Amino acid sequence: MVYLSHWLFAISPLHNPLPALRWRGEETRGAGLVRALEMAHSFEARNGFKPTASHFLHANFTSLKTEMRSNHQRGLLCHCQKVGHWVILKRRPFGGSAIWNGRESPQPLPHMLKLGVNIDHIATLREARYRGLASGEPDPTLAAQVCVAAGAHGITAHLREDRRHILDRDVFQLRSKIKCRLNLEMANVPAIVDVALKLKPDIICLVPERRQELTTEGGLDVAGSEEALTRTCQKMAQAGIEVSLFIDPDPRQIEASRRVGAQYVELHTGRFASHFDDSSVCIAVLKELADGAQLAHELGLKVNAGHGLNYRNVPTLLKVPHLVELNIGHAIVSRAVFCGLGQAVGEMLELMKPYGGPKGSAEGQDQP
Repeated sequence: MVYLSHWLFAISPLHNPLPALRWRGEETRGAGLVRALEMAHSFEARNGFKPTASHFLHANFTSLKTEMRSNHQRGLLCHCQKVGHWVILKRRPFGGSAIWNGRESPQPLPHMLKLGVNIDHIATLREARYRGLASGEPDPTLAAQVCVAAGAHGITAHLREDRRHILDRDVFQLRSKIKCRLNLEMANVPAIVDVALKLKPDIICLVPERRQELTTEGGLDVAGSEEALTRTCQKMAQAGIEVSLFIDPDPRQIEASRRVGAQYVELHTGRFASHFDDSSVCIAVLKELADGAQLAHELGLKVNAGHGLNYRNVPTLLKVPHLVELNIGHAIVSRAVFCGLGQAVGEMLELMKPYGGPKGSAEGQDQP
């Protein structure tokens, strides 16, 4: 097999109902680009290691072609080609050249910033009318499927200790129904850790949690909880679950996140959002976020961001470098009231398209 880039996938043979999958490149983890990749990631999350040619996964050429067309329309240049009994899937590396019809494009493509949609407030609406009942509407799982169909790269759900919106049954339905990256937000408490180990989401995001708060109000104190967080990170690693820590862009917290064994940090953008209309404060906070992202990247951590992000402030946030994913919920659900969930997700993805990856976006605004 000749690798034309860091991204080449081979599924073989087509006549075998359980063809083999091979890949190269760490970014395949959780990419959710096509059915084969989704299943490969699911395999890895559940078993704690990546499948090789000796581990067999189901794939269908027709469904792959359909999904490749969908990804192409979403700006993810891919190619699906049948060669004898092989299906060759080729995808450009992030920030690198495109592979299309077997030829390498000379023009670099922009870094793809991923969107994780938080569906907590779909459940909030349901619980306002159906709390305590065995079913109700709107259904968070159906909402998640609509978001994924509209192009969302992942789904986030926060299983709080008080179960104020997302319930246990919701997260298990999500795990069984959606075919993309599932991010479980949670407090670092034994009962929820046990749920996560049974659920096996693709990633957990540990957040601080207080019963009185309406929403998460600040970053996790990693530096003050290193022993407990290290134990949880070790448990998740043994289960094949990645760990993200929701923190303020504080160098002390970022360095502690690396020590406890997390793979990601999610930078808390609450101050950025709340001061967005005060340009002098907003610019200062944006610099803190950019510096935090740079430090995390240098320490080998991947960087997500979230909290209070909306259709006004996301274009400005794009100046922060090294972002992998934005987790956005309330703004998308609010927008969906007026235009529908699919359109709301699509509009947010359009705002995120200019992102330039390691250097941030030159098109990002300096001030609101």
